[in-house]
Amino acid sequence: MSQATTTGALQRHRAISQGSPFVSMSGMARGAVLALFLGYYVVVVFLCYRNQVPNGASILLALGLNLLTFALPLMFYRQGWGWFHPLVFASLWRVMKMLPRKLPTFVHGLTWHRALPEYSPSELNQLVAQDLLLEALGVLCAFVAFMAMPRPPVPSLRLALPRRHTGIWVAMAFAGGVVTLYLIARGGLLSHFSQTARSRHVGLAGQIYITRLVAFGFVALWYWLAYWRNSARDLRFWVAALIFAFLSFALTGSRGSIVSIAMVGLVVVFMRDRRIRVGRVALAAFAAIYVIGVLGPLRRSAFRDGEFSLENVRSVDLDEGLEGGGDEIVTRANNNNATLAILARVPERVDLLYGSSYVALFTAPIPRALWAGKPGFTGGRVGKAFYGTTGGVPPGAVGEAYWNFHIPGIVLVFCLFGAFQRWIADTVAAYDAHPSLIPMYAMCLTMFQSPVVMGFVYLVSHIVIALIVVWSMGTLGHRGPRT
Repeated sequence: MSQATTTGALQRHRAISQGSPFVSMSGMARGAVLALFLGYYVVVVFLCYRNQVPNGASILLALGLNLLTFALPLMFYRQGWGWFHPLVFASLWRVMKMLPRKLPTFVHGLTWHRALPEYSPSELNQLVAQDLLLEALGVLCAFVAFMAMPRPPVPSLRLALPRRHTGIWVAMAFAGGVVTLYLIARGGLLSHFSQTARSRHVGLAGQIYITRLVAFGFVALWYWLAYWRNSARDLRFWVAALIFAFLSFALTGSRGSIVSIAMVGLVVVFMRDRRIRVGRVALAAFAAIYVIGVLGPLRRSAFRDGEFSLENVRSVDLDEGLEGGGDEIVTRANNNNATLAILARVPERVDLLYGSSYVALFTAPIPRALWAGKPGFTGGRVGKAFYGTTGGVPPGAVGEAYWNFHIPGIVLVFCLFGAFQRWIADTVAAYDAHPSLIPMYAMCLTMFQSPVVMGFVYLVSHIVIALIVVWSMGTLGHRGPRT
């Protein structure tokens, strides 16, 4: 990056930094979102009563309290907040996930559950109501902790725009080189698929460290967006983005990883420009559902049968891709909801964990080759204890905290989460959302949306990589924060 380009970027950042660093949210926008909450609830009430859902009254009461806690950041909105303030974004994200995914359960009731085949619809719907109430309790605890705690100390940093851009290129070259060498050592891409065809989760055990290294490429792309305003018009950017998206999918088979990469990129762009582009949000949501639907057959052929065939993608048209992605999202959120299984079985039939799954926060960096019996993440334990499978089934923050410490665990974990949200919000505000901080903050918003152990470990690994990339560009130092 030339000196003129760096100076121009700095001037543009100063020019747009008059508004909220979290992208200001107008009163009309807040009113529209609250109206959406209310409208959604009214529709659910009407359809639930019309369909005579068993235990529907319990679901409606719990859903009303749930939506009320989601609305708290909008009802008690403070000057300087915005769309990407941690409290506001977390509430909006929870509602966006709940609106389409759980609507079938709210209006028709839950008739079956994969892990609870003996439960009647009435019993399942009672669990749905319990899940909603416990989530409302957690969100309320996080909100109170955020608002009540004193201003936390923020890191003393010197942040600048890059004097050189070689760090971005080196990070991408490193990530691409490591993954390429790894695949070569595995005998090539097809051999890699064949070796992991037994089970994606079992086959990739011990390979998590390789999959983390590919994140150097993603982080470099996010900083490319943060520092170069015209990066989205650069063909090289899109070529690199496609390459690393493919590498991520090829290594893990995770379609969600591709969606997460795009989400962080969108947040970076919107916070960099300090404005929301609704069209891009709609396009991203449309593309995410389509990607989930289209890559499903490809993943099944590659990671279950060991055969990589693009015919599986070509044979899926637009309608099939959207329908398949939508159906899978709905099934995961309802008939495969691990939190319901935990609420039903713990502690009567399955013992509490008493914090053992949270120990994985500290043991995650230790390879299983050195410690075969180290505590695993909650998803794998859920799969084994409740579903009888070796694959992981993520329980969510409520299910994880409940399985460890029952209801007090939910209160404690979400209070700590609220304190963390306060700290990152104050840090970003202190430095006026400097471009060097935007990607790391975007990771906090999207990767750690709720207090789940796996999400926190995932976030920390990416933050470490981001610090290395920023340091390599000479934009990180020690100095007092802005006042």
